[in-house]
Amino acid sequence: GLAQAALMHSKTPHGRAEYVFRTLTSLSPSAEQTQVLLRMVEQQRQIFAEQTDAQQRWLSIGDQRPSPAVDPLELAAWSAVASGLMSYDETVMKR
Repeated sequence: GLAQAALMHSKTPHGRAEYVFRTLTSLSPSAEQTQVLLRMVEQQRQIFAEQTDAQQRWLSIGDQRPSPAVDPLELAAWSAVASGLMSYDETVMKR
């Protein structure tokens, strides 16, 4: 999925945020948008770190299995953020 591609695409959180945002909106994120995405990732990371069962359930959704090369905690956090970003106005308008 998108989150896994972002993790493989970039080793930095900023690069991942830009990749996810650009893929969904065809736009580069502003500095403010990037900071919002990074805060969201940190919040999701904390939630999934505390609730490993929620992390496992989240990663079991869909047909694609997570790559063993990707940290499951990071994948769950970025996946949740990408999912939330899909309801962002610029993403909806792109469709």
